[in-house]
Amino acid sequence: MALGKKPYPKATVKKIIKAHSNHNLKKNADVTIFLDYVLFMETYESDESSYIATIQAN
Repeated sequence: MALGKKPYPKATVKKIIKAHSNHNLKKNADVTIFLDYVLFMETYESDESSYIATIQAN
């Protein structure tokens, strides 16, 4: 990661969370939610890749 570059779009994530949540959240909830999203996407991509490889092998 380059110096001075944000690791994730914090303002955008906060706006999305506030727009879709009627609850008060802790200060670092946006970080946790973003990391969960990234982990989900990585898992989804790896599962999709293995599924495609299985289909192509048959």
